[in-house]
Amino acid sequence: MKKNLFPVLAVLLAACSGAPDNRSEHSTQANASEYAYEPTVSTLNGRLKKELFWGPPGYGEDTLTDEREIVYVLVLPKSIRMKAPAKDLSDGYNAAIAGVDRIQLLTQKPMEKYLDQSVTVSGTLFGAQTGHHHTEVLMDVQSVK
Repeated sequence: MKKNLFPVLAVLLAACSGAPDNRSEHSTQANASEYAYEPTVSTLNGRLKKELFWGPPGYGEDTLTDEREIVYVLVLPKSIRMKAPAKDLSDGYNAAIAGVDRIQLLTQKPMEKYLDQSVTVSGTLFGAQTGHHHTEVLMDVQSVK
């Protein structure tokens, strides 16, 4: 059985090692909407989900000792593109990204009543900066409908 796996693994590793990032291919799609990072206020529609991620100290390296972090995620019906800010406004985190279809929501507002429903959220978008940021793009939520 192991003999049969080696050629498959070799092909998979070769394909992954030199493969271009698929997100860059999405940037040419005309149907993806483009959004700006903070301080611009953005409004997005999607389905609100609660997702579990591994936290400190090892962020999934040791599931016996690592904390679990439950976060709200907006699942978008159609991917979006994030436009990089002008160089003088860039902080190094807010890069141009295509194919964004999930956004972690940061809020102190009660959100349980919106779970598994379509919602409209408004707030400022920013790029992931820490291990507690579990999607490439996050939103500091100002309102939920």
